[in-house]
Amino acid sequence: MDDLRELTGSPEKNDFLPVLLILALVVLVGFFLLTTQPAQPVQPPAAKGPEPVPGATVPPSAEEPKTVAETPAPVPEPVREQPRPQPRPEPRPAPEQASLQADLVVDAINILPQPVTLKAFPVAVKYSNAGTGNAAAFQVNVEVKNKKEVVFTRSFSLEGLGAKASAETKFELSLTDAGDYALTTWVDAGNGVSETSEANNEHRQVFHVYGEPDLVISFLDVEPNPPAEMQETYVSLRVKNISPLPAPKGTYVRLELPNADTRYFVLRIPQVLQAEQEYEFPKMRVRFSGNYAQINALVDSTGVLHEDNEANNEAHVDVNPSIPDVEIDGVRVSGPSELSVKVANNSNAYLAEKFRVFLKADDLLFGGVDNTSFLVAERFDPGQVIEYKVRNISAARKPYTLYVVADPDAQVLEGNENNNTVKVQVQFPQ
Repeated sequence: MDDLRELTGSPEKNDFLPVLLILALVVLVGFFLLTTQPAQPVQPPAAKGPEPVPGATVPPSAEEPKTVAETPAPVPEPVREQPRPQPRPEPRPAPEQASLQADLVVDAINILPQPVTLKAFPVAVKYSNAGTGNAAAFQVNVEVKNKKEVVFTRSFSLEGLGAKASAETKFELSLTDAGDYALTTWVDAGNGVSETSEANNEHRQVFHVYGEPDLVISFLDVEPNPPAEMQETYVSLRVKNISPLPAPKGTYVRLELPNADTRYFVLRIPQVLQAEQEYEFPKMRVRFSGNYAQINALVDSTGVLHEDNEANNEAHVDVNPSIPDVEIDGVRVSGPSELSVKVANNSNAYLAEKFRVFLKADDLLFGGVDNTSFLVAERFDPGQVIEYKVRNISAARKPYTLYVVADPDAQVLEGNENNNTVKVQVQFPQ
């Protein structure tokens, strides 16, 4: 018993009892913790590699890699941005409009009817505002001047003129002397109106004031023109009074026709000619010789009529009677040793005279000589062209400068000698 008591101990003598209680408490707490932990997931068995060959040495790097279970990263939710407030556009100021301005223009000056001395005649000045703004009050100034001095001035006041509007100012004018005058008009001469342009504010017009009748040769002609030599030809003549004052009847007109079978005519106007009235004389029949002539017509040839202007009493017309006119119309190479020469009668008269055509070119041989000619003996009708052949030409393969002259001996009386010679470049084929 004593031994047993000594093993178990007594409360008084057993010092290890508190230690045992602490150990038991630690064990209980550890067990509780083990039973309350979550179960770990079972990993699948790793794939096995090939069985090792007996006796082979496996290097350390040949160890199978460990499989690590990867946990997918959480996908972040998209962040929604709050809409930013857009700034309101600032209102732009309206572009400044161009200032509205007027533009005064003198459009026309009308003087009708034709003025005469000592009689009032109407004048109308037309003007407008071509601008975009209204024109305030302005003045219209008028000045009339002859070749020496100012003979009339006047000013008109206007209250204004709207944009794109037009107006007209009328007045009467009377002048004592005949002659040429210039009427000048200004709008806003004092520049009181603000305008886009000041350059169109002025207009000038020249007019004539008549004090007497004024006869002129209004028409003078010859038919046909040119006529053939000694061909029957008709002369037409008309006279006109360009003055507003009447011209008395009986005024003489002289018609001179040099180189015609009738050298002159003296004619008389049988009636009074009113303003702008015209009189036509009967046609006169004449024949011209073969020389150049100029027909002259003179109204009031006796100088009896008092006219406003004596300087416009004459008229002239040229008459070129057709006489033969020989012309080289063309030259060409027509074969290896041949030339073709065209000769023409460039007139409406017959050509009966014989003449020669001469040809020459350096280093070009015609039948062994350096020039040649042929005779033209045919009768040429007016405007006729005849082609002639020149053969037996010896030429090298190079260009030649050829001269061809018609009528070098001046056997034909011609109307034009300047077209008788031609200079051409020719080259013969080999």
